[in-house]
Amino acid sequence: MKRPIIHATVAEMAFIGVFISACAFPVALFYLFNFTLMALLSQFGTPFLWLASSLLFGVGLLLAVGYAIIYWRNIRLLACLPLLFLCLLLACIQLLPLPEWSLRLEFAMKHQARQQAALQIQNQFLQETDGERLIRLPASDCFLSAGGCEVVVKKID
Repeated sequence: MKRPIIHATVAEMAFIGVFISACAFPVALFYLFNFTLMALLSQFGTPFLWLASSLLFGVGLLLAVGYAIIYWRNIRLLACLPLLFLCLLLACIQLLPLPEWSLRLEFAMKHQARQQAALQIQNQFLQETDGERLIRLPASDCFLSAGGCEVVVKKID
């Protein structure tokens, strides 16, 4: 008894392949915006986002393997494209310095606002002689501190 061959148009196969490949984008975005997400969600919420994006990537990888197996007879290269894309993205995540890029991106995005906040703090506490002090930032500048809404000010002589 012969197994039936699954027939699909090239457009259908391309749509399914793009859908499977889209499972990789949350992981790539998570690694690229890691420090920004940590500031938004805190260090306790970020692991859940990492777990969800990794599970989505794993599901996409399983779907890509199944897709390659099912459509191998129709068009070999097109059937392997989503799997190849996911493997290439996984290699990029492992080989490229994405955490360093994420830190630089976060620094560049908030640099000007941090400079202004530092000038305000410097002008406000210039006369004090304390060695070190914890200062609460205004509500509008809370996004500048990853550890809450406070910064440590240290007077250096």
